[in-house]
Amino acid sequence: MKLRHSLNVSQILSVLTLVIFLTCAFLLYRNDSHTALIHQQLLNLQKAMYQVTSLDTEFINDPDTKSIEQHFQTYLQAKILLSDRLTKTQTSILLLEQLDSSVKEYQKTLYKIVDLQREIGFNEDLGLRAKFRHAVHALQTYSQNLDDKNFEILILEIRRREKDYLLRIDEQYLTLHKTLVNQAKSYHQQHQKSITLLDDYQQALEQYLMLRKEQGLNKNSGLIGQNSLTKKSIEEQTASLSKMINHTLEQYAFNTLLTALILLFIVITCKIIISSLLHRRIAQSFFKMNSLLAKITAENNFILRSDLTGDDELSEFSNHLNELISHVEELLTKLKKAQDRLVEDAKMASLGTMVNGFAHELNTPLGIVITSESHLRHKLHNLKHLLAQGTLKKEHLDNLINEADMGLNLMESNLARCASLITNFKQIAVHQQYDELVEFNLLDQIKSVFQTYNHELNKHSVTFELNIPDNLLLRSYVGAFNQIIGMLINNSLKHGLVPDKTLHIEVLVKLVSGALHFRFSDNGNGIEEEMLKKVFDPFVTTKRGSGGTGLGLSIIYSLITQKLKGELELQSVAGEGIVFYMHLANIDYRYFFENN
Repeated sequence: MKLRHSLNVSQILSVLTLVIFLTCAFLLYRNDSHTALIHQQLLNLQKAMYQVTSLDTEFINDPDTKSIEQHFQTYLQAKILLSDRLTKTQTSILLLEQLDSSVKEYQKTLYKIVDLQREIGFNEDLGLRAKFRHAVHALQTYSQNLDDKNFEILILEIRRREKDYLLRIDEQYLTLHKTLVNQAKSYHQQHQKSITLLDDYQQALEQYLMLRKEQGLNKNSGLIGQNSLTKKSIEEQTASLSKMINHTLEQYAFNTLLTALILLFIVITCKIIISSLLHRRIAQSFFKMNSLLAKITAENNFILRSDLTGDDELSEFSNHLNELISHVEELLTKLKKAQDRLVEDAKMASLGTMVNGFAHELNTPLGIVITSESHLRHKLHNLKHLLAQGTLKKEHLDNLINEADMGLNLMESNLARCASLITNFKQIAVHQQYDELVEFNLLDQIKSVFQTYNHELNKHSVTFELNIPDNLLLRSYVGAFNQIIGMLINNSLKHGLVPDKTLHIEVLVKLVSGALHFRFSDNGNGIEEEMLKKVFDPFVTTKRGSGGTGLGLSIIYSLITQKLKGELELQSVAGEGIVFYMHLANIDYRYFFENN
């Protein structure tokens, strides 16, 4: 897979993760709002249910049946609203319908109870209660008017048993009540009116008890008992409905959350896998190419190539890197050839200066020798002429002998000087061409180099001072030393000369703790501060238009740091001269003494 495609897929998965997260958050928020609304509607239904199930006691105190209708209407509205919210939960809808059936049954029974209560009478002046109360009062008034204490007591006992039965709902009180009524009838058989009043009373009581029994004498009997069971069933169904709704809502929220987590897990897993593969591919490729570049840099081996394979952008980058390395290798080859050519040119330029000075130095003694030889030849010719004329005298021979002796001495000394110059030049040239480890006197060698530049130094009135131990012998590369000193002198001559100021060069050598400290300084033009950081770089020069190549100091730096394994430092202030410090920590040396 292309890295671009992988990155696009990874970004798409990131966006998808965010979308899923926001969608799940929205769904959970909507579910929470929906749940809160259902809970509120369920609470409203429970309140309405409580009011409905309390009607069987409220109607006794409130004969107005309109309130009953209002309560049932409130319940119905709450039920409809809740039912609309439970369109996707069939079990909850089924429980709600069952609850509604129980409520309707409760309502139907309640209306029967209300009808019976209406027939019985909501107070003592209405319905059967008024009739029963009228019969009781008529009987009690009649008993009081008879002036018969026994009959009056018997009537009081009958009322007492009546009240005991209505209070305790115990059949034995009713049986006792009937027995007392029969006794009262037997006691006053001769009074038809008392019998009639007793019959009216008993008939009214029986009708009243019959309706009360149908209605329910207590909460466990009759229609009231039936409604009590229905009420209990309603409460249980309401609890079951509430539990089912809560369970359904919790399950829906859990399923929503679980689905979201699964989707997020799948998407994030895919993203992690793709990111891991992408990261692994990029990391491994980066490490390989970094290792390749580090190896090329460490070994300076541009033959090495990247072996990264594949069909993605990293492989393309690897191929481009290989092409770049090949191009750099080709450029370095060309640059090396050009640099070698320029180095040779720089060497030749330095050698030209050296040869020019050497030639001038050689011309002077050779000129003296030629002049002396010419003079002696002329004197000898004159002597031959005098001898031929016969005018040769002793004084002529003495003059010739003296002049010949002086001329030969002069020729001998100047020819010796020429031989010395040729020997020194030959040693320098041979050491520069065939540089091997040899033992040499450092002072003599540096003197020889300065001697080869004597013409140029004299031409510009340059003075120099050598503060070097005269008995110090080094075992090193004498050609490298010669080349370094020569290039430093040449550098001072090219860049250090200042009009109306005598250039002075000083070379100081010391041995400190076994390390050679070499200082080459002049009081010339110096180097600008911005050039100090790059003065040892190849091809950096301020005299390019005057024949400078910018390789002199670069060659010096390479010879000191690579050939001699030393360190080179440069200090300079523009207009105040320049100082080169060379430190050679590992060099073989010894002191030479004449007595050894």
